[in-house]
Amino acid sequence: FVGHKSSTRSARMVAFTVHPPTHTRWLSDADIHASTDLTGKTALVTGATSGLGRAAAAALARRGARVMLGVRNVEAGARIAAAIEAETGCAPGTVTVGPPLDLASNESVRSFAEDVVGKCPRLDLLVNNAGVNFIPKAFTPEGVGVIAQVNFLGPAALTRALEAPILAAAAHHGVANVVHVSSVTHRYARIPSVRRFLTLWDAGSYAATKLANVLFAYECHRRWGSAGVRSAAVDPGAIHSNLWDNDRVFSSPPVRAVLGLTYAPPEDGVAAVVTASLAPFHEATKREGAGDGDGDGDG
Repeated sequence: FVGHKSSTRSARMVAFTVHPPTHTRWLSDADIHASTDLTGKTALVTGATSGLGRAAAAALARRGARVMLGVRNVEAGARIAAAIEAETGCAPGTVTVGPPLDLASNESVRSFAEDVVGKCPRLDLLVNNAGVNFIPKAFTPEGVGVIAQVNFLGPAALTRALEAPILAAAAHHGVANVVHVSSVTHRYARIPSVRRFLTLWDAGSYAATKLANVLFAYECHRRWGSAGVRSAAVDPGAIHSNLWDNDRVFSSPPVRAVLGLTYAPPEDGVAAVVTASLAPFHEATKREGAGDGDGDGDG
């Protein structure tokens, strides 16, 4: 478990990044955030028009990465891209928006992935952040619950469709990274069967998808770890984001006020996501530096 303890309102909340056992260790996120340079790297962040996704995209751009935003509303995405460039002082074109990405639609996922593969021969970092909760009961044309589709199947299909540029980045730079934004609720979830998971629509459906994110992170490592691809699932802690907006109770003014006082803002919770995103590149840089140092010291 890679731990991150927030420094502001959520100081008592601890967010954990779940890594495969071969990479289990405690990381200093302050060191990682301060010294990791992503110049020359390409990142894709889904669900980046608000909340954790927007904050993560800005943090990566600030560290030199070329950032693509995967969003449903490309007009809103273009405004966010311009705002991030202005905030971070990045050159125009550093933050871009592709075609619409609707994770509830398999066709949209395929079309988006084909566009990315065509434009981006190497993808160093994929942050699967987009997700939904508290939405009206709905199913895809294939009969899959929209929560399961958007939170797990869509991101999993996108990740698999981007296998070629992810592996190419790992081969070129020695490391690539896939980050899945999960939730503390995964600890209380059960997936009794595939059928139930795909059609489940009750209080446990969101938690089940977050558990699936964690399991998929392990599967990505099993398949691609030997090729240099790192994979992590992140619990960012209790965050006050627009994920609550679709629920009648949680979106009411009194409850929103309480959430605003007790839950951390996205800018705080994103620290765990950024730590997981940067860690492999930070470690690779340290290894390169150690190698150079060893060579210089032989005399």
